[in-house]
Amino acid sequence: MKNLFILFLLITTLCLWAQNVPQIIDYQGRLADSDGNYLNGVFTVDFLIFHVETYGTPVWIETQDVTTDNGIFHVLLGSVTTLPSDLFDNNECWLELAVSEETLSPRTIIASVPYSIKAESAYTVEAPLNISGNADSPNSVITGTNTGTGYGVYGKNDDSGNYGYLGGTYYGVYGHSYTNHPGVYGYNTYLSGCGVIGFSTGDMSYGGNFEGGSIGVFGMVIPGGSGSYYGIYGNVYGGTGTNYAVYGYTGGSNSTNYAGYFVGNLAYTGTLSNPSDERFKENVQPFGNALSKIKLMNVHTYNYIQMAEEKQFVLPEGKQIGLIAQELEEVIPELVTENVHAYDKNKDIEGAERDVEEIEYKGINYIGLIPLLIEAIKELKTLNEEQQRQNEEQQQQLREQQSQIDELLRTAGN
Repeated sequence: MKNLFILFLLITTLCLWAQNVPQIIDYQGRLADSDGNYLNGVFTVDFLIFHVETYGTPVWIETQDVTTDNGIFHVLLGSVTTLPSDLFDNNECWLELAVSEETLSPRTIIASVPYSIKAESAYTVEAPLNISGNADSPNSVITGTNTGTGYGVYGKNDDSGNYGYLGGTYYGVYGHSYTNHPGVYGYNTYLSGCGVIGFSTGDMSYGGNFEGGSIGVFGMVIPGGSGSYYGIYGNVYGGTGTNYAVYGYTGGSNSTNYAGYFVGNLAYTGTLSNPSDERFKENVQPFGNALSKIKLMNVHTYNYIQMAEEKQFVLPEGKQIGLIAQELEEVIPELVTENVHAYDKNKDIEGAERDVEEIEYKGINYIGLIPLLIEAIKELKTLNEEQQRQNEEQQQQLREQQSQIDELLRTAGN
C-alpha cells in the first residue's frame, strides 16, 4: 500500500469535563495515499494521544474501524476507550494516527476551539468574586462535593501561605494560618447571629474541634450594652445519658495541670462535689489529734497585694479572713497546694513571639479543712462528755459529803 497521510484534521467539538457533558471528542479527517488519491473503504485506525510532540509514551490509545467516503471519515474519540479525566490537565496534547499499523506523521496538536479557551476560567477565577443567590435550607448558594479524599472547596493565599478548605477527608471546615491572624474567621452583625457555627449529629462527634499550640479555644466578648455577656457558654440538654455543658480534662504527671483555671471570682448555683467513693480509696486510716492541730492554726485578717493588670492575676479585693499557707504547711502540709499562674507578656503585642512568665504560689485546700473540723468537733465533744461525767461524779461526791455532814450535825445536836 502506498504511504498514507491525513489531508486535514478538524476537531469540531472539544468537550470539557463537567457534569452531564459527553466525555468524547468529535473528530473528522480525510485519508489519502502518498499520490493524493482519496481512499474509500474500511480501515483499522489507532488513535494515540501523547503529551509530547515526538517520541514518548502514549497516555491514551483507542482503535476503531472507520469507513471513508472520498477519503473523509468521522469518529467520536472516547466512545471505545474512555478518555481520562485528567487528560487535558497537561498544557499540550498531541494526536497520532496509525492506519493498518502504519504510523502517520507528524503528530497534530489538539487545539482549543474559541469558547473552550474561555472555559479555562472554570479553573481560575479573578478576584474579587461575589456570588449571591436565593437558596432555601438545606440548600446552599455554593456547594462543593468531592467523592475522593480531597477537598470540596479549597482556598489559599500565595502571599501569606494561609489556606482553608471546606469538606476535606476528616474535617467539615479546616483553616490554617501561618501568621497571628485567624485560620477561620466568621463575622456576623445580626443581634442573635453566629460568626461561626459547627453542627454534628454523630454520637461521638464534635460540633467544633479546636486545637492550638497555646490556646485551643479563646472566647472574648467586648460588651456593647448593659445585658449579660459570655466569653464561653456551654449548654446541653435532653437525652437519657450523662450530659456535660463544659468538660475539661488534663493529664500527665510531669507538668502542672488544671482541668479548669479561673482568674477572678468563681460562682455556682448547683452542687460542688469531688469523688469520695470508698471504691476509689486505699490505705484508709483514722485521723487523730485534730483538735490539737486546730489550736496550732492562726486565723488572720489581711488584704491582697494587687498585681499589675498585664500579669492577668486577679486577687480578691478588700479585707479578707483566712489562713497563711506557709503557716498551715507547718501544721498540715497535705492541705497546702503548689500552684503556677502563667501569662504571656507579649500577648497584646502584634507579631511578637510568646514570652511566658510563671508566678509560683502556695494555695490552701479549704474544703479539705472540713473533715479536720468535723474530727476536731468530735474530739471536743468527747472531751466535753468526759468533763461532764467528771462533773457529775464530783457533784455526787459533794452530795454524799453533805449528807455525811448533815448526819454528824444531827448526832451532835442530840
